[in-house]
Amino acid sequence: MTNDRNFETQLTEAIESHSPLPRFPRDLTLEDAYARLPEVSAGVANGITAGIKAGITNPEIQALFGLEHALLGQLYDC
Repeated sequence: MTNDRNFETQLTEAIESHSPLPRFPRDLTLEDAYARLPEVSAGVANGITAGIKAGITNPEIQALFGLEHALLGQLYDC
């Protein structure tokens, strides 16, 4: 995926303002997303997290999205 940080900035702003999320880049892989998570977390909550949240845990829903496992996200301490 491109090194353009515009997406992270837009995502951070959307999370902070509780607005709809921006369109995710087509070439964003799961690995890219997890690698960029700390940057978004730093923008939203100065990198301070309250924990981790699992999502898309149902195997049928995972299959719908082409996934083979649940996803993890950070809970912000703000």
